[in-house]
Amino acid sequence: MFTVPICKQQQFRTLWSSGVLCRESNIVQGKMLSVPLRRTVLRTPLHCSTETTEPTKRATGVADPVEARVRKELESAGIELEQLLNPSKVVNLERKLAEYQTRLAELTSSGNAAERDRLLSKFSKMQRELEQEKRAVMRQWLKNLFVAQGILTAALGGWMAFDSRLPLYVQALGFWMVWLFTIPSLRARKPSSAEKNALNVSFLIAPVMNLVLPVFLKDTGELWLAQILQLIGCYLYYGVWTPSSVKDARKTAVQQEDQGGTKRLNVRLPAILRWLDWGSWR
Repeated sequence: MFTVPICKQQQFRTLWSSGVLCRESNIVQGKMLSVPLRRTVLRTPLHCSTETTEPTKRATGVADPVEARVRKELESAGIELEQLLNPSKVVNLERKLAEYQTRLAELTSSGNAAERDRLLSKFSKMQRELEQEKRAVMRQWLKNLFVAQGILTAALGGWMAFDSRLPLYVQALGFWMVWLFTIPSLRARKPSSAEKNALNVSFLIAPVMNLVLPVFLKDTGELWLAQILQLIGCYLYYGVWTPSSVKDARKTAVQQEDQGGTKRLNVRLPAILRWLDWGSWR
């Protein structure tokens, strides 16, 4: 039993420390009224959510403004960022130079001449290093060497796969040559982003085909031909051989309908495969 003080006739609600209780009582003026307590648990639906209080990153994260500026500068000179020998180093140097510029402005306003001169010396040295890195593009003769290597390994693999006089394991190595040597050689020459995506996709598809197709195809020559066809298909899908004028028109159209348009996905090889893709991961 629980007693409540006398007051005017009313209805009131109290809360229990261990839960939510609803009590209603008629109070008679001038007397103490004993009211039996009835514990009533308010049943409210529980809403479970997977959302967190911290903001989540979007799948299509915002591009780095420094990297975007470097890309735009290089594209004006007809070079893509990926074609540089050390693209990540160029972006990092640009970022450090921007920090140094801010620091130099602060030192100039504060009048700290000694510190400013020291930082200005480092700034000039880093700026010269950046200019050298921007000019460090793979030479054409080296690109041609990698292309020739890719063609020769593909041709060698075809000969091994079609020559029935060779042992079976040598014939099997023939249709694996495209994945082991041809694709890495083509990627090693710092291709354009479209060709790199095509080679990335082909590099992921090739081993799956080599493991699955032998269940249906017993001819090693046909398996090698399937590898060549899937490589050509990836090139066609990403428009590697599309004329430059058509590429520019498509790029403009994609930029205009960036929100709702469909784009070719940029595919990056899993980290575990970098050790196999020996030709291009530095």
